Amino acid sequence: MQAKKKITLYIYIVNGNSDSVFCYGLGVKNQEIAWLLQEKYAGVKSAAFHADCERLATGEPLAYIIGSIPFLDCKIYLDSHPLIPRPETEYWVEKAITVINYAQASPRQTVQNNCPRRGLGQKGLSRPAFNDGDIRTDVPGFVPRKDDGVEEGDGDIRRLYEEHNDSGVTWQSKMQLDERGLSLCGSQRRMVMDEVVRILDLCAGSGVIGVAVARAVPDVGVTFAEINPTLLPTIEKNLSTNIAINRNIGGTSYKILQSDLFENVTGKFDFILTNPPYIDADAQTVDKSVITNEPHLALFGGQLGLELIARIITAAPAYLTPAGQLWMEHEPLQTEAIATLGAGSGFIVTTYPDQYGTLRYSVLTKAVAK
Repeated sequence: MQAKKKITLYIYIVNGNSDSVFCYGLGVKNQEIAWLLQEKYAGVKSAAFHADCERLATGEPLAYIIGSIPFLDCKIYLDSHPLIPRPETEYWVEKAITVINYAQASPRQTVQNNCPRRGLGQKGLSRPAFNDGDIRTDVPGFVPRKDDGVEEGDGDIRRLYEEHNDSGVTWQSKMQLDERGLSLCGSQRRMVMDEVVRILDLCAGSGVIGVAVARAVPDVGVTFAEINPTLLPTIEKNLSTNIAINRNIGGTSYKILQSDLFENVTGKFDFILTNPPYIDADAQTVDKSVITNEPHLALFGGQLGLELIARIITAAPAYLTPAGQLWMEHEPLQTEAIATLGAGSGFIVTTYPDQYGTLRYSVLTKAVAK
């Protein structure tokens, strides 16, 4: 049998520039070495740094070695080795935050004539009028304010509404735009949101999704549900280090639950955000480093990766407010199954690509009973 190749790392500085760090060895990227040196050791090489380089060479993820990873405007700690947040997740969470911010800015949203009426913001601030062209087409969900830097001519308000807000609330062609936002006249059906938008981070892991939302959206209520009890202190740490928090009232409120999906969850939420285990249990293409180092409980979702997804979609309507939304990350090949499951549970389902053009997440909007 061939002897196992000894891993040797050669690290040197080019032209005396401490930012130009190169590594020659087995499967270690130069960028990873440079990032490790700067992020964890502030550019100072030491015995511990060289030991960490050896860990990198064995395939241990850089994020675990550093102990944290940036995510939007947050520093997410990975002390208990939860699932490492991916750029694809960061992409759709940023979209969700945009939608949630608009929802929070109009906490009492009235639906008249089967269409949303935009009123005063949370603190009584009036909104400027906007036109059909004042729409950011790459963001699903609520209509943005004109003072958010949205350029005119970017899209079609009717198409965006019908694609992303189709909760059984149909479009009316006659509409009135005034300084308080979008209003449409007609029937008296109303949908009222509480003063605080309530978020559920389901399959929370490190709490990265809920923490990012809580940091970006003022005065939001976030519940974290995670089955693995060893991860709960990590969620607490990420909350306390990234935002000013209050368990009960004022500012951001939060609750951390050990829960198998919805098992210990109570109440209703305006948004459920989840990156559930969705890899096929029989998948053969998962990177060896992922299989070796990351928690299988957070990776594998049973047959075709759909077992937990199906449970979530089936149960979610009972935990959503009228027209509430379930945002879910998934594999591209699961798109059709999710659309079928969602329709069977009373959702309107739209799937979106990630930054790489791959269908990566779906927004399931709870239909409003007529």
